[in-house]
Amino acid sequence: MYDVTDPIIVEVADYTLEGCNTPWPEVVSTTWTDNCAQGGTVIGVAGDVITVGCYQTREYTFTVEDDCGNDATASVVITRMYDVTPPVIVDLADFTLPGCNAQWPVVETTWTDNCSQGGTIVGVPGAINGDGCLQHKTYTFYVTDDCGNAAVPTTTIVTRLLDWEIPVIVDLADIMLEGCNPDWPAAPTTTWSDNCSAGGTITGVPGGIVTLECSQYIDYTFNVTDDCGNAAVPTVTRVTRIYDETPPVFTYVPANITLECDDPDLDCIFPTGAAMNMGGRAVTDNCDSHSIVFNGAVFQNGHTTFTYTVTSGSAPALSHWVLAFCGSFNNVVAGPGNVQLGLDPTTGVRGIKFDDGLNGGQTMTYYITLPGMWNTGSIQAAVKAGQNICYYMVQGPICDELPPPDNCPDMPTATDNCDDNVTITYEDEMIPGECASEYTVIRTFTATDDCGNTATATQTITVVDNTPPVLPTLPEGGNLGCNPTPPTCATGLVAQDNCAGEVPVICTPGEITGDDCLKTQIFTYSATDLCGNTSSETVTYTWKVDLTPPV
Repeated sequence: MYDVTDPIIVEVADYTLEGCNTPWPEVVSTTWTDNCAQGGTVIGVAGDVITVGCYQTREYTFTVEDDCGNDATASVVITRMYDVTPPVIVDLADFTLPGCNAQWPVVETTWTDNCSQGGTIVGVPGAINGDGCLQHKTYTFYVTDDCGNAAVPTTTIVTRLLDWEIPVIVDLADIMLEGCNPDWPAAPTTTWSDNCSAGGTITGVPGGIVTLECSQYIDYTFNVTDDCGNAAVPTVTRVTRIYDETPPVFTYVPANITLECDDPDLDCIFPTGAAMNMGGRAVTDNCDSHSIVFNGAVFQNGHTTFTYTVTSGSAPALSHWVLAFCGSFNNVVAGPGNVQLGLDPTTGVRGIKFDDGLNGGQTMTYYITLPGMWNTGSIQAAVKAGQNICYYMVQGPICDELPPPDNCPDMPTATDNCDDNVTITYEDEMIPGECASEYTVIRTFTATDDCGNTATATQTITVVDNTPPVLPTLPEGGNLGCNPTPPTCATGLVAQDNCAGEVPVICTPGEITGDDCLKTQIFTYSATDLCGNTSSETVTYTWKVDLTPPV
């Protein structure tokens, strides 16, 4: 046999196994033919596995020899995708949804793989957990690559603030401001709380000022919204103030009057004996050099003793001083020196008069002892120094325990838009008259309501002295007979004046007229008070002078 022709192996094309990590085939075969030999099937011999990236290749070699020793060689390369590395999921950090009451989102992340393309995956949401104001869901991410390699799962916790409850405002009670017409305060504040938000302090928003008859108010509204936009039920606090700028109105004012200085109505008009209230103003100059100092009052053994230190200025020196007294003069003890009780006609003050004067610059302490317990208040005192009369307000006994009679003094009436009980007070200003017993008092009434609004009215009280003194009983006069001792003026006579008290009587003898058989002399007795009112009467004497015996 002669055969030098190589056999022919049927070529098998290279190919790739389906899937991933597919096992290498156990047998790779083909056929061969030969010009002389019968031919048949040949099995490939597997070579080494070569790995490049995500693929592996393996070459299978076919070798055949015919009966004459002629051989042939062929091969086929088989490729497979080879991947045993799991993909990697990008771990998404936990996060909180913005705002409140947000919808649960779709949560995505990405993944990569050494062989597969990778991409985006959506987390699988778990159940809702949490209580109160916070809820959370756990989203789990899974992925498997093209070769079935499963990644290690990752989780992301998503939290949201859940709050549908409205906040609660602490209801602030209405406020009544003290006093009248006070300034509006700063806007009031209150607090609020919430199931989820921190709460805190809020300031009321003022409305307009509402004016009623005697008051005004402002309503302050409190509003608040929590962090989730839940609005509280608003509350309102009313701030009220008494508002009254309208003064009272006098409905009656006593008429101006003129009275005699001894008119009994004066005790009613000036119930505390303070008719000469000068408010510290002196009638004449040089009053600052004198002083009346109240030392105090002591209650002991059922009596109250008031003491005063009085100092006389140098010129003119103090001739007497008087302290107004509103009570009864019974059982009043005062000193030192000569003390007179009653109306002092020189100063016009009814009270306790200390008649002994002081030398210029001299100081003396005086006492007044009254039965019972007496309260102390502001009363009047007066000083007579030369031609000067000075008035002062000092502390002394007041008759507040002895209410004046009804309608004494005659007081005005007033009404007010807001106050049902208007307070009416008065102050007196004395204007000296042309003589010691005459003066005019300007009484200023002040009506004050509860808010301090005032109205004033005046009454003029004029005190005059038009009544002359009353002469005492005078000598009878008449016929003195023959050769009497010539008549003379009676001495030591005093007249009684309605205002000045005792007034000395002046006697003026007239000329003796007529012949010896009938002589006549008229004596004129007169008394003049401090205001020049004069009373006079005459007393006439007759007598006979006859020293010649009959013939």
